[in-house]
Amino acid sequence: MPPYLAGLNAELNTKTKTITFAMHCYWDGEAKLGSIEGVLSTRAGWYAGKEVVELHFDPTKVSLKKLIGEAKNFQCASNVYATSADDLTIAQKEVGKLALLKKGKVRDAKASDQKFALNRSPLRFLPLTSWQATKVNAALRLSTDSDKWLSPRQLLLAKEVKALLKKDADALKGLKRPKALSQLGSYQQKLKARMTSRK
Repeated sequence: MPPYLAGLNAELNTKTKTITFAMHCYWDGEAKLGSIEGVLSTRAGWYAGKEVVELHFDPTKVSLKKLIGEAKNFQCASNVYATSADDLTIAQKEVGKLALLKKGKVRDAKASDQKFALNRSPLRFLPLTSWQATKVNAALRLSTDSDKWLSPRQLLLAKEVKALLKKDADALKGLKRPKALSQLGSYQQKLKARMTSRK
């Protein structure tokens, strides 16, 4: 199964778990943590006065223990905030007193700080699922192949978007990709209509 289909299947059919990591920079954190197999989405934010990345992951693809180990390797685990007592126990075995129970909500970082690399790329205009946005952002930030996360149609659309923006950098100004999967179809129609009108 192509990666983009496997990801969509996971996004739609997986019971996810949530964990939050504090770190020096949530731009790097979103990219590095988002690159881990089994991570389905990331969100940059603030918690307890620290930059954090809250992520949803598929526990059948990556264990919490392994995820924490990867975060430590990436230097993205100055604190680990668990959402349950069981997860806290696992986290404490990995990072000791740096693991804490999350008691409140993560406050979103401003929109311009979410998916930092993606939102500075022409690919930001593509109709991407949350999982795709996470993986494409990671690939762009880490200079790896972002194309493998896109469908053949999205690759064609990306080529058209890049060509249009090369001619007119403001051609798609004001268009914003929705977060909800159910709104991607109508967004794609809007995008194509704008592109047709600017040719």
